[in-house]
Amino acid sequence: MNQETVTLWLSIIGALAGLIGGGTGAVALVLHIKSHLRDRAILRLTAKMSMVWSREIPIDHLVLELNLVNEGRRIAHITKAGILILPTQSDADKTKGLPSPSEIQHNLFDGYYSGQNIALGENEAQIFRSEPFDLNVALRLGDKATAYVEDTTGKRLIAEFFVGTTPKDVQSKQQKLTKPSVAQ
Repeated sequence: MNQETVTLWLSIIGALAGLIGGGTGAVALVLHIKSHLRDRAILRLTAKMSMVWSREIPIDHLVLELNLVNEGRRIAHITKAGILILPTQSDADKTKGLPSPSEIQHNLFDGYYSGQNIALGENEAQIFRSEPFDLNVALRLGDKATAYVEDTTGKRLIAEFFVGTTPKDVQSKQQKLTKPSVAQ
């Protein structure tokens, strides 16, 4: 073998090694990105409002439940949980010329106020429950309401839920109980 043949073979082997290294590097990059996306906290929020009667509160009343599940691998730190209420004209009147808020937060949990955040690990769940839920707030929600959860980075997870006529049913039942019956 002469010098030119050896140089040709060395350049071909070097090119093949470069191609293999480039291909495995690209595959490693894709696997790293996929692993990174899998490793983050993935939160799922569901909400429901229902009318209940219990021994503790022996009258029909509303219960609001927010169920938060971390389906990811990283720990999620929750700072707030609650529902969002659209402001009414009376809310705008209370601000007296100041810009009215685009939303009003009704918090079930506020980590800033309590000084403690909630940490959710892999496949952990947290239920935020308000019993009895304020009827005046519920009547302002309409048929659909928006629940939210906020983490320490300020990222907000939102879930819409159906309220329906439940608050109106509770209000009418409570009004029937408070009205005096007329004996004939």
